[in-house]
Order: sequence, then C-alpha cells, then structure tokens
Amino acid sequence: MSRLIAPVVILLIFSLATLADDKPEPAKFSALREQSVTMLPQALTSFGAAVQGGYIYVIGGHTSAAHHYDSEGFNRQFIRLSLHDRTSWEVLPGGAPLQSVALVSDGTRLIRVGGMTALNKPGTEPALHSTTEVAAFDPLTRAWVDLPQLPEPRSSHDAVCVSGRVYVFGGWNLDGGDENAAWHDHGLVLDLNAEQPAWKTIKQPFVRRAVALAAANGRIYVAGGMTEKGMSRKVDIYDPGEDKWSEGPELPGRGFGSSAYGQDGRVYATTMEGELYSHADAEKEWRAECTLTFPRFFLRLLGIDNGEFAAIAGTGKGGHVRNVEWLKPAQTGPVITRVTLPAPGHAKARQGVFVYNNALYVFGGNNSVKDHQFGRDDFSDEAFRISLNTLSAERIATLPVRRQSFLTFTRGTEDRYADKVGYAVGGFGYAAEGDSAVSHAEILEYSLEADVWSESRVKLPSPLTQFGVAQHDGSIYLFGGLDFDESRGRKERFHESDIIWRWNPKAEGEDGKRFVALEQKLPTPRRAFGGTLLDGKFYIVGGMGANFGEIDRCDVYDIEKGEWSTIPAPASTRLAPKLVALDGKLYLLGGSSVTEEGSFATDRTIEQFDPATGKWTTIASDIGVDLGEIQAFAFHHRLLIYSAHNSDDELKLLFIEP
Repeated sequence: MSRLIAPVVILLIFSLATLADDKPEPAKFSALREQSVTMLPQALTSFGAAVQGGYIYVIGGHTSAAHHYDSEGFNRQFIRLSLHDRTSWEVLPGGAPLQSVALVSDGTRLIRVGGMTALNKPGTEPALHSTTEVAAFDPLTRAWVDLPQLPEPRSSHDAVCVSGRVYVFGGWNLDGGDENAAWHDHGLVLDLNAEQPAWKTIKQPFVRRAVALAAANGRIYVAGGMTEKGMSRKVDIYDPGEDKWSEGPELPGRGFGSSAYGQDGRVYATTMEGELYSHADAEKEWRAECTLTFPRFFLRLLGIDNGEFAAIAGTGKGGHVRNVEWLKPAQTGPVITRVTLPAPGHAKARQGVFVYNNALYVFGGNNSVKDHQFGRDDFSDEAFRISLNTLSAERIATLPVRRQSFLTFTRGTEDRYADKVGYAVGGFGYAAEGDSAVSHAEILEYSLEADVWSESRVKLPSPLTQFGVAQHDGSIYLFGGLDFDESRGRKERFHESDIIWRWNPKAEGEDGKRFVALEQKLPTPRRAFGGTLLDGKFYIVGGMGANFGEIDRCDVYDIEKGEWSTIPAPASTRLAPKLVALDGKLYLLGGSSVTEEGSFATDRTIEQFDPATGKWTTIASDIGVDLGEIQAFAFHHRLLIYSAHNSDDELKLLFIEP
C-alpha cells in the first residue's frame, strides 16, 4: 500500500546507533562499477563463437526448448557484433543450422568444426546426427571455403587454434540419437599451414563430452564436461610441443557446459553456478574472478583486448539466454548491471512479485506514480511474466482482484516433485462492495506451472497489509502490519499490529487451527518495515508505528527460541525499505528517509549488515537513479531491484553484486 501518512509532525528519536561503538561504518565505495549487457537477435545455446578483428562472430546454436529437437530448432544465421559500439549486429553469408559447433579464429579466418543437427520434422521423433563438416570464412571476401573434413562425425566437442593448428578434443558421434552414440577417445589436430592439411590423431587420457577448451602459454586446457557416469570437474592439460598430458586442479564448480578462454597467460573458465575462475601455470587451484549476473551453461566465453570478457548466450533456469554480458575480472567494489525495458502494463508501484525459474511474475499494483491515489481505477489486475533470460515480458493470467501491496512468497519451488505455488496474501484495495479501499484478508494462490489463479479457502485472521513474512520449518510466520478501514472513522481507521501469526498450511479444520497468535509479540506495533529471515532469525528494520512515528529500532526474532533481541540501527532510518538476505549478510535498500528539511526523500544508499561483526556498512552511497517504490530480491549472488515507478512507462531492473 502506498504510504498513508497524515499531516503530523514526526519526532526524530535519538538512536543508540549514534554512539561511537555502534556507529555505522562509512561507505567503502562512493560509486558502483557499471557492467553492461548487449541483446542478441534471439536466445540460443550450444553454438560457436569467436573474436577477431574488432568483431564477435556467432554461428549455429539450439533455439528450441531444452531437449526438444527438430529441423526447425536451430539458429540458421551467421552473425557478428561490432566491438566498437557493442550494439550493431550484422548478418553474414553462410549460416549453419548446427548445435555444439565449434568456431575458432586463426587470426585471419573463422573456422567452424563439426556439430550436430536434427533431420526430423517438427512433431516427429528426433533424428540427431553429428557431422564431419569443417569450413573457413574470410571476412574480407565474405566467402566460405571447405577444409579437410573430420575423420569421423563429431559433436559435443570443443576446439582451439594455437600457432596455426586447430585442436579438437572431446565429443561423441550421434547417429540417430544418444542411445547409439559413440564417445570419442582421441583428439585431432589440423595444421592449417601445411601444404596438404590433414587431420591427425592425438591420444587423450579421458573420454568426455561437453568440454571447454582454451590455450595459454602454449598449452591447451580441456576443462569439465561429462563422462558416461555424470558431470566432471576434471581438467586435463595438453602440451603440443612435448605431446604430453598432465592434470590440472579440478574446477571449483560444476563443469558441464562450461566455456573457457585463454588471455594474458591465464585460462578463464565458467561454471554452471555462474562463477568465473582463472588459472595459470604452477598454481595449485583456480582463482575466483567474478560472477555472472545471469548464470548459464553452454555459453561461449571470449576475451576482449582490454581485459574484458564477453559471456554470450547459453541456457539456465527458465530457458535459453539472449544477452552478451560484459565481465571485468579482478576488480574490487560493488558491481551494478542496469537494464531498462518498456513497461508491459499500467501499474507503477506496489505490485506483487514472485521470483521463480529466472523470471519475475508481476501482478496487481497501483497505476499512479503519485502517493495516496486510491480510486477504483488506480488499482490494477494485470499480470505479466518477465523473463530475466531473454529480458522480455508476456501476459499471464489476470489477477482475480484489483489490488496492491500484497505480501508474496512461493512454496515448492525447490522441490522437483512439489506443486510450484505463489501466494499473494492480504493487500489493499476495494472489496466487491464498498466506497473506499481497505486492507484484505484473502489469500490468493497462483500455479506457477499451470498459470492459474485461485482463492484459498483459508483467510488471514484479520485484514493485513504492509506486514512481514518468513518461512521456517514448514510453517509461515506473519509479523505486524496494518489493518486499514476508512469506515471505522478517522481515529480508528489505522490499526497497526504487534502480533506474530504462525500459519500451518497442513493443518486441517477451522482457520483458527491454521493460524496461531504467538505469545511473543512485536516489541512495538509496526508496519511498512524491511523484514527478512536469515539463519532462523527474522530481522525487522525501519518502518512506521502508531501515529505515523518512524521507528529506528531494529528488532530480531529467533524463531526457534521464541526470543527477541536488537541490533544497532543503520545510518538511515527508513520508511518502507527492503531488507534482503544474501550470502549470509543483510542488505537494506530503497524506501524513504527524512531529509534535513523534514520531508521524505527516496533513499539511494545501500547498507550492509554483517551478523558476524554486528555492524552496518554503507557499501554504496548512491545507486545513481531515483527509483521510487521498489521490490528487491536475492538473485544468485546479486541483489535484484525491480521498479516501474516512473512516468516514462519504463521497467527498470538493477542487478547489484555487493
């Protein structure tokens, strides 16, 4: 619900946080490092890519849903991206509808090696076949020429070019389907400078596919992949001069569908978890470099001359990825990636949001950018799914009510066999009959897989909005909140709650058996606060109490012990902030703080609380934009900020790696 603030004088209370021992630490970094993305013409995975002469070249790739194969499910275009502006894509002649094709550069030409295609038509049984094709593209003549074919068909391999020689390792030979695949137990090399180039066999001490190849200091790394028994983290290193193999340290993460690139004497490699690592000669382990904003596998990692890397397309939770992410390893300080999209609907603020499978499910909200706009037409029932993989939106089932300020959470999303359900609880809006907007007690359920809304037979014990929620050990805990009803009169319309409700979704019978009010109440009635669960403790920061008074006290409830404690207050006392738990720490962002003039202004800082030290640190003094009302979530190793609160009909997404 938008802030319901009466025209009263707000008394600022001197906080214990002003004492020297508990004073929040100053900002470590005055600005966030910017990281950008470039959109591909389409989402794709398992393709070939190479960098040469100021361009990134992309060929082939799978475009259909995962594990769905037919002759129409491949990228048929050969394209390149200019590194001068990082936005201009050009279509080149000679596209190849191949998956897991390798593309390398010899400094002058682009060479594609092998790959897999499907010969079956859509709707028929897959007929998957590896190929022996090898061809070279000259950007000056814009023509392809055939090179010696592979001795046997090969796909799910990788290739690298070193000193004019193309090396190929890993892979298998598909002849109709993977049940008949022959795994390759040897590698190949083609000397492009020979008078009569021909492929020669190289013994390899492994049998793996979906490997990643890269070269550094004249040696070739074969990282990760899959054996017939499962995923592998193994790293084998080949010395062409000595024709010898050695073992390198294993990848720190899952190596299936990884990509690697050699640059400045180091080999850089990705993992399925979205991490970028590097390794150099004589090092005993891989060095963590940075993380990807959009974790993915079956991508391509390419190095750019200025020390940057391009993580291109791939696939992850929620499907194929449609962007190039520009990475800058070995730098310190928070990193921010900004994305602006056309707003798919009319709602500007107070929307409900679920995060599931790399997508935002956004629904309801208020259609005005101004506070306190509570006419019937100001409330929305629109709902959309925003894919973070493709950065695109689609309409989903309309919300059954026009409402804002839900409390939302999901259940079953971490269980492969459970129903995936999103809950929109309480909220603020008009009842079917009524002359003013009120708080509500309904609980709406959304099937994340079937795209269907339904109203639960269970209701809250009382109408609520602006409250907090935590899931712990199978139960759901509701903290504080507001019951607002204009019909009770001016003095009684605001009922702030100090109750903790424990909701047992599996309990049967009356709602009274499902909802139990705990003996332990909030130390003070509170609403519009930042709240989140970390290690079994629910943290409450900021917000508003009775008579519109700001609260700078930070309360912590230990669910197992049923005990309250406090932590120091952050530098900013905020109204309607977001509190997010990420990687063992808490992050306070958004909301409004009182200015020196006594008015409210959007707070653009990000503060971090470390439970280990008991201290707050301002990690960013300014996120660089006034987003107004926001939603915030943990997204892999980043904070994800969502906001549509502007007059430009734009949707802004900020991904911040602290």
